[in-house]
Amino acid sequence: MPVDIIHCEKRILHGFSGHAADKDYGKAGFALGDRMWKIVKSNKLANDGINYWVYDGDDKMFVGTVLTSTFQGNEGQELEVREVPGGQFARWIHIGSYHGLKSAYAEMKREMQTRNILYHFPMIEVYGHWTPNEMELRTEILSSI
Repeated sequence: MPVDIIHCEKRILHGFSGHAADKDYGKAGFALGDRMWKIVKSNKLANDGINYWVYDGDDKMFVGTVLTSTFQGNEGQELEVREVPGGQFARWIHIGSYHGLKSAYAEMKREMQTRNILYHFPMIEVYGHWTPNEMELRTEILSSI
């Protein structure tokens, strides 16, 4: 699937930020996501059910989701709030196992270099709804341009 250029609206995410020790983004991202979903589910916070992994450079990342209702009290207040700015993004859609993301990034970067598309942080992975069939998993990769 080729890179396309899209405009994204800003997103307000709730979750946690952290550092990917030894550049192990998978380990860090899953730990941040598990921590976030535990709070979202235990407080029954309405959400879009989507995982957003935001990469900021220097091995910093944020994992969150969009909450679709406001807090009624203190529930979920321990979640960090992250505004992801809108604007122009290069988008690559990967269908298949998450293990294929590394090669998807390589293909995306190769195409962007060929087309002289300069990109910068933040970069975002938007994980579609889970399915046990890995060949149906959909991950949208967005690079700020």
